[in-house]
Amino acid sequence: MIRVLLTALLAGILCQLAYAQQTWELAKRKTPADGDITIYTRAVPGMKLKEYKGVALVAANVSTLLAVFMDHAGYPLLFPNCINPKTLAHNGEKGWMVYIENATPWPIRHRDVVVRTTVSQEADGTLCLTLLNVDGIEPVHEGIIRGVSYSGVWRFKPLGPGRTEVTCTGLADPGGSLPNWLVNMFIIDDPLQSLENLRTRVKLAQYQGKKLLVWKDN
Repeated sequence: MIRVLLTALLAGILCQLAYAQQTWELAKRKTPADGDITIYTRAVPGMKLKEYKGVALVAANVSTLLAVFMDHAGYPLLFPNCINPKTLAHNGEKGWMVYIENATPWPIRHRDVVVRTTVSQEADGTLCLTLLNVDGIEPVHEGIIRGVSYSGVWRFKPLGPGRTEVTCTGLADPGGSLPNWLVNMFIIDDPLQSLENLRTRVKLAQYQGKKLLVWKDN
């Protein structure tokens, strides 16, 4: 038994080491007037889809960015293909749980997922939103495929007043089979569009002048 456990542990360590050594590859770069938005991808052992990473500078403070993400009703205007978001739990600035349905072109069935977001802050002021799917919270809906797994992180690194570097990473198994063009949309076009939308959303009056009660601002 001990030998089996040690073998399994070693296999897990080797798998993690192989994953850590995977380098990010440039997938797409867009250069609008307000700065580059860059998307990278990398393969992950055992996963159908690649992991993605998006990076962009956003003209906003951390407090404004957090206000955008706390507005769950506004998610369809932030995340491409997001419909019918529903808040299941909310703990203010510390985190929340949201049901999200992702629309897909016919005849591909929609996907959905329940995501728990936990907020933390690093020593340099970077605010981290850690996202993880949660099972057993929302009933499975007829005609919709429940996502197998999802994890992601949004990092808001303050660079000065009104300037924040935003990095998003994500890894998902949406369940079922998907055509290559839809896979590319999920891991390349969607995060790029989310960052573009974020730049637009932070300019709205409803998110201005927010004061952080728990975390430090720029």
